[in-house]
Amino acid sequence: MDKEITPALPYDCDPFYAAFTYAQTPSAIVTANGKITHANKALHTLLGYETPALQDINFFTELLYPEDDQELTAFFSEQITAKTSTELKTEKRCLRQDGTALLCQLSIYPFMSRDGQLRYFYLQFEKGAFIPTHLRETQSVSPSLDETFNRMTDAFFTLDHSSKFIYLNRKASELFDLSTATLLDRCIWDVFPTCAFRPYFEFCSKSQTVVTFTEYSDFHQKWFTARLYPLSTGISVYFRDVTEEKNREELLREQERRFRFIVEQSTDLITQISPHGEMTFVSPASLELLGYTPNELVGKNFLSFVSAEDISKLTARLTEFNGHRSMGRFTYRVQAKSGQLIWLESTVRAIYDKQSTLTGFMTVSRDVTQRKRSEQQLLTESAALRRLAELDGLLAIGNRRNFNRQLETQWMLHAAAQSPLSLILLDIDYFKNYNDTYGHLAGDDCLKQIAAAIASLFPDDLALVARYGGEELAVLLPNTDLHTAKAAAEQIRNYVEELQIVHRSSPVFPYVTISAGVACVFPSDYQSSSTIVSFADQALYLAKRKGRNQIAHFHVQDFAKRNTAPQ
Repeated sequence: MDKEITPALPYDCDPFYAAFTYAQTPSAIVTANGKITHANKALHTLLGYETPALQDINFFTELLYPEDDQELTAFFSEQITAKTSTELKTEKRCLRQDGTALLCQLSIYPFMSRDGQLRYFYLQFEKGAFIPTHLRETQSVSPSLDETFNRMTDAFFTLDHSSKFIYLNRKASELFDLSTATLLDRCIWDVFPTCAFRPYFEFCSKSQTVVTFTEYSDFHQKWFTARLYPLSTGISVYFRDVTEEKNREELLREQERRFRFIVEQSTDLITQISPHGEMTFVSPASLELLGYTPNELVGKNFLSFVSAEDISKLTARLTEFNGHRSMGRFTYRVQAKSGQLIWLESTVRAIYDKQSTLTGFMTVSRDVTQRKRSEQQLLTESAALRRLAELDGLLAIGNRRNFNRQLETQWMLHAAAQSPLSLILLDIDYFKNYNDTYGHLAGDDCLKQIAAAIASLFPDDLALVARYGGEELAVLLPNTDLHTAKAAAEQIRNYVEELQIVHRSSPVFPYVTISAGVACVFPSDYQSSSTIVSFADQALYLAKRKGRNQIAHFHVQDFAKRNTAPQ
């Protein structure tokens, strides 16, 4: 066989290649010349090699027992010229890396191209504890082979046609709790008359087929998997203790039963979602929560049920899971079957494979619509209380607390933007005389008229009108220079005068008037917001000293340039 044909297998990303690589059945891809081009992990484990040590070695010269290669060599040669492929099943001894021999059941499948040319052979290996052919006839085991059998971790023994023991390895003697000398040449059914496995042995002997079964042994109180192989001289038996595996399986089944019970009884909605958003599992709670049965949701993309306003935010949060996070909690709205929007709070756990690749999400969701409504109501009430706390009860404009908060906010904003901020402080002229003349109720009414008049001149988004003191009012003007602020103050003075609120005890005018101080600064991080208040207060004092019913402003030359950090 000198014609080398290299098989073209799929790349690692191909699911068929992955199935071959991670299959539990030991397998290999071999060329006509015996070169191994691909060997899966199970075969490496079976023969004691580290992956990928078997790749590129010759199956005939390095893995086959020297006396066992003639049949396979002939078979490989025949398949090169054959028009149709023929499968072969045979028993051959394979050499492990540690030098020991292992008898394997080989299944060989030739693969042809469409034009009938041989491409490669696909080999499957099945581990079997057989006695080699020449030993079956002599009923004896060489010391080296006996040592090999005794190193096995599983029980192995052979029976003749009379069901008498003719060979046992050390593990089998331990299993039966009897010495080899005691068991040899004795019928197994005489030694163990109540054994429930006898029908399997009889069927194997009669049908001459391999029999595999897994049963519980009351005598050992363990689970065993056994394989019975018909021989020309009787039966070989391979016993493996699978109690731990069965216990794990039962534990998994019990956990699955508990999980399923919890899922089915839970009022929370439990879903499993693929990385692309497809729902692969939905718990029965979906009917109560959303009006959909699980079957109506499985296969659908869960984002198609999410409110359009929440999709982008939710998608952005989910992308954070790509190899970085394992769990998160999200609140969003979904549309129920009735069309109603429902608030869900979902605890999301990301599922990763061994390569840290995201394979999906498991979510537990509950209806928090009522909680959201309560939170919104609380926010509304809190906002209303906050407004009331910052509102002057008499004048229905901002109070001193509101003014201080707004001033701090505007100071920081204007410092960052390097834009002018102006303040008007105004005082009702001779207001004490007014109260003494007309009474405090009339004084309160006078204040309310003036406050309402000033507030009407400045919409909320352009200025803040607040009560700064007893009869002292403040107007904060964002992004306003001194010239504009002075014009606004003059407008206020004229407007109050035009109200013609009679004030016969005023020495300056027969009606109520005001005096106003104007200040304009460029806020800075190096100055306090109290700076502008101090400037406006000094300007107000100047207006009063000059005779009242007028405005004055505080002169700040090039304030923006001088208002820098100390050198």
